[in-house]
Amino acid sequence: MLEEESLHRRNVKSLRSAIMARRRCPIEAMRKVIDVMDCRGITIAYGQTETAPVLTQSSLTDSIEVRVQIVGGPLPGVEIRIADAASVKDLPDGQRGEL
Repeated sequence: MLEEESLHRRNVKSLRSAIMARRRCPIEAMRKVIDVMDCRGITIAYGQTETAPVLTQSSLTDSIEVRVQIVGGPLPGVEIRIADAASVKDLPDGQRGEL
């Protein structure tokens, strides 16, 4: 949407909130959505088809700098575990593994 040539001619004032659905969001893109589209209620979400579709989401209380660095925490009612890909055993906090 940000690259759409006609964006400056469109009335997007009703856009209050949005979700960037990607692993990492460049801070420049986040700032453009906030500044150009005046959409301050933007968060980052991560999901999978099996989770219909969002699994984690950042919070509006997170700073913009934090929102672009993380995909947030689990949504209410969602449990997440990180496991070793080979053994499928749970890994301790801070270890890389499979979701």
